[in-house]
Amino acid sequence: MKEWYLMSTATAPNMVDGYESDAFIDFKEDAFSDLLNTEMASTVLLYNYDLSQSKLIRAVIQGNTADTYLKSMERSILTSIGVLHSGDYIFYEDEFWIVEGRPGNNKIYEKATLKECQYKLRWQKNNGDIVERWANITSASKYDIGESGNNVITLTTNNFAIVLPNDFDSMTIDGKRVFIDTSTPPHKVFKITRMDDVLYHYGDHGGVLSLIADKTEFDPNIDRPDLGLCDYFKPHKKKPEDFDPEDRPTMIAKIIGDNTIKIGFPREYKVVFWGSSKEEIDPATLNYQWNITSDFSSDLIETNINQNEIQVLIEDQSCLEEKIKIQILVNNIVISERVIAILDTI
Repeated sequence: MKEWYLMSTATAPNMVDGYESDAFIDFKEDAFSDLLNTEMASTVLLYNYDLSQSKLIRAVIQGNTADTYLKSMERSILTSIGVLHSGDYIFYEDEFWIVEGRPGNNKIYEKATLKECQYKLRWQKNNGDIVERWANITSASKYDIGESGNNVITLTTNNFAIVLPNDFDSMTIDGKRVFIDTSTPPHKVFKITRMDDVLYHYGDHGGVLSLIADKTEFDPNIDRPDLGLCDYFKPHKKKPEDFDPEDRPTMIAKIIGDNTIKIGFPREYKVVFWGSSKEEIDPATLNYQWNITSDFSSDLIETNINQNEIQVLIEDQSCLEEKIKIQILVNNIVISERVIAILDTI
């Protein structure tokens, strides 16, 4: 028995009969799943990079009792393997935390580092679209006196290091001026002067952007504190005749599903596409997006998209008797829309 005992040949045999290696392989994930069902774990919301998709997961959050100020803004998360990506958000303790590092696993659970997001950056893309991202912000000028200038003029100075998800829209922030100010309305303006998009890019495991923001001056002519946008411009809305032929969708889409959704119960919807000759088109060959609009906060709408199907869940009773619009977008043009009424569970 001691010749094939797991630990070593010097370890005396015991009642586990020597096959504990097989038992570990067979039950290691089940053992961690049992842990997730105890009070050691928490139920948190996992969001993608732009908060358009979310789902509830069970996870163990570590590092809640920090010994230093900076460590109090960091956490570690343990959850099932294959759940996390760098650049995802975790909503925990009424705050957003960004998955900063590359998730790794020990074949039992997956672990990643979290950084607290203190501020939501808001900027305008060159086409006029507005982008918002929760960001972790730390000082990049800890020992700066906060002023620069000469005997003629004195200006305020400050630098921030910023962490954002690495996605297509976030990449457009390079060189932009943004408000970073919790005052109402905001007036402190910073310019993104450096962006590293390679240092923390982990391929299929996601990634984050590392930015440097430099303090600049508020310009009342182009900065809009009421909108939370710097260098604001009113986007030009194209008329239907202004669209290029390549922009105009040549297919028809229909959203299939019920016209009502009950509080606390998920509802699934499916989209079907037809071409100009009324032949059905495989959705996998098309570039389209799901979109949901409402008169209430989008944070109250949980979605799970799987190719040409979307699952919608609303649990907040304040949404009762409201309506949502489920849309299909192609080249930012709505080609199909369905209005859904929100009902009580009774």
